Amino acid sequence: MAYWEDATACNDVSPVFLSPKPESSQALMVIKDLTAGSIAGMAGVVVGHPLDIVKTRVQATTSSMRSLSTLGCLRMILQREGAQGMWRGIGPPTFAVAWWQGTVFASYELTFNKLSSANVDEDAARLCAGLVSGAASCFITVPTDAVKIKLQLDRGATESAKSSWCCARQMVARSGISSLFGGMSSCLWRDVPTVALYLSAYSKAKDVCFMLAGQEVGSDGWRAMAAESLAGGIAGSLSWAAATPLDVVKTVQQEAAAEGQKLNLGQVCRKIYHLDGMKGFLRGFGPLVIRAFPVNALTFVMYERIKQMLGVASNL
Repeated sequence: MAYWEDATACNDVSPVFLSPKPESSQALMVIKDLTAGSIAGMAGVVVGHPLDIVKTRVQATTSSMRSLSTLGCLRMILQREGAQGMWRGIGPPTFAVAWWQGTVFASYELTFNKLSSANVDEDAARLCAGLVSGAASCFITVPTDAVKIKLQLDRGATESAKSSWCCARQMVARSGISSLFGGMSSCLWRDVPTVALYLSAYSKAKDVCFMLAGQEVGSDGWRAMAAESLAGGIAGSLSWAAATPLDVVKTVQQEAAAEGQKLNLGQVCRKIYHLDGMKGFLRGFGPLVIRAFPVNALTFVMYERIKQMLGVASNL
């Protein structure tokens, strides 16, 4: 018998030092979720950035490429700017999406665990966790997207293209700190429901894909990874299809904010409608939905596998 067992038997004292405190255990799980989400998010950015450039050029009201198709826009960027043009503005999203994806997954898992322990219905817990996750993510998305959009629309003619940090400083110097947070309202309207849809859709799609693959959820092997990838791609494309109208609004609002114009949602919507009618709210639909599939297929499978390596069960 070990000495602590003797002490327990003699003094009837619970050996609490043998197990970690719940608070530290929970903090460790959050750190692991953030780590897994951040690595997965960065991988997704690298895969999807060229089509993100196309989406921004097609949506922005001041862009000369807004009338082009997805392939036409890709060809034009390559002709005018070369291959490096496809990676313009990748700095902000690389680090931002790492934090964004980590925040989305960690806040979702934490909220879902809290609600589940309170005996909340599983579907309701997943919905609430997704809504909390979407709101939390906006405080990372908005300022980094503002810089990214400015860089993507700047084709190298000014100093702002030198670096993300330089661009952010110039925006603040020209238009104040509010220029980094233009589009917050449209981002909240876009991300709160669509992140909830994104994560709920993945959960449902994963169950179906694993069933079709004849695998148990959480199992190993290429079939399980294929099921996670397919579910991630479906969830990503579905959520971005739903988010396209408000993504257009956010892009135009942030484009205006970078130039010192403060437009509310109503003004932005009227501007888009005046320029293109109702179809203007679907600008960039093709690149958004196409890009979302491989990006999220990679993101989810990496997240699931990294969590498995870290010894943490996934609630997605």
